[in-house]
Amino acid sequence: MGLKTLRTLIAIADHGGFSAAAEALFVTQSAVSMQMKALEEEWRMPLFDRGRRPPVLNQAGWKLVQHGRKLIDQYDALKRSDALLRPDVAGLLRVGVVPSVATGILPGMLAWLGGAYPDCRVHVRSGLSQDLIRELGAGTIEAAVVTEPDRVASGLVARSIRTDELKMYVHRELAEGDVARTLAAVPFARFTKEIGIGRTIDRALKDREIEVNPYVELDSVDAMLRIVRMRLAATIIPEASVPEDCGDTVLAMSLSPPVFRKLSLVLKQEYAEAPMIEALLEALAATARA
Repeated sequence: MGLKTLRTLIAIADHGGFSAAAEALFVTQSAVSMQMKALEEEWRMPLFDRGRRPPVLNQAGWKLVQHGRKLIDQYDALKRSDALLRPDVAGLLRVGVVPSVATGILPGMLAWLGGAYPDCRVHVRSGLSQDLIRELGAGTIEAAVVTEPDRVASGLVARSIRTDELKMYVHRELAEGDVARTLAAVPFARFTKEIGIGRTIDRALKDREIEVNPYVELDSVDAMLRIVRMRLAATIIPEASVPEDCGDTVLAMSLSPPVFRKLSLVLKQEYAEAPMIEALLEALAATARA
């Protein structure tokens, strides 16, 4: 039983007969008769009292009209609401992030998601880029925010989400005028080389022929900033990962020329159009503008 047949049945009820319904629907009376015959065969019962001329709805026919009206109303309301065009953002989304994202970007992203999509639950874990990519393949997470990879494996897609400048941070009392002189004089707290951002910084220093005095290798922006505040070392980290209250004691310096870190959202191809992924991209974009 299709909606077209239901509409024909309702038209017969509303207009008082086959002929009037056919006129209202701009079809022939024989077309109306054929639809009603097929409907009775489908339900395996008569819907009209054909002992009267013209045939009129019997009790079963009127009952079907009553239920048919509800179905038609629901269908028409669904069309008017554009409900199918609006994403249903609800459920659990498992996301991996690299450590430098966990400090600066993650809190704002989670706050935005919670406000915009309260039915969206997010479980986040921090890890190295290569480990998170493996978890994507294994299906233990649906998406990963990582330093933009040179290439992605088959079945995965990467969407660029933001670019952050990498700056040197040092306690004001230890600054030596520019990045090269400061790093030559002050111990250097660096990201571990297993992290993509660590390799980006190493290449930038090498390209600029800047020598450093290695002090510690870490994967935590919070730990690096604490070391900087204690006057123990300088570091290079994403500007977006540094809280605003560092300005009084910590000085930021750009490398020359400036160096940037690109972040991507990597996910399985089949999740590319998922509503929750689109919501996550919205949150990341909103965080980038903040």
